[in-house]
Amino acid sequence: MKWKLEAAVVLVLLSAGLGWGSVTASISGTVSDPTGAVIPGATVTAHNTETGIDVTTQTNSAGFYSFPALPTGRYEVTIKAGGFEEFRQTGLVLDVNTAARVDATMKVGTVSQQVNVSATAVHVETSSTQMGEVIGTNKMTVVPLNGRSYTDFLALQPGVAPGSSGASSADSVSGNLNPGNISISGQRE
Repeated sequence: MKWKLEAAVVLVLLSAGLGWGSVTASISGTVSDPTGAVIPGATVTAHNTETGIDVTTQTNSAGFYSFPALPTGRYEVTIKAGGFEEFRQTGLVLDVNTAARVDATMKVGTVSQQVNVSATAVHVETSSTQMGEVIGTNKMTVVPLNGRSYTDFLALQPGVAPGSSGASSADSVSGNLNPGNISISGQRE
């Protein structure tokens, strides 16, 4: 009976850890008028163009909005406020842990007018110092299978280079395998 209780406790602890892992992204920003004054109470909708799911929020008293945990995919952000033209940002691609920033300057106008902005520029992460890249299937299959090590996948990231500090024979691995010495962004191995 005691081993069953211990097994149940271990199972609960392991499943709790899995619940903390996430594969989400976020969108946030500030909504203002042409003079730079913030617009509180504007309705902001994030529309997932792949699934058709909409998530809606409103700007706070500082004109700020946030969608902290969106599933990855392609999004369109629409912002509406009384007395202003509708603002629309399309073509947002959210990968794992992406923190997109969409600030909007609303133009004074009637409800029937709208402004469409298409996001075709390269996304530059300004709200996080985290470096990373989503490695697609094509890149992963190019790495040779014979003797492949998980450290070989690090070389697919920008700024990563193999290190050669002359590891001792006790530290080396068998054969021609990569010993795991790498330099990231010019730092020491």
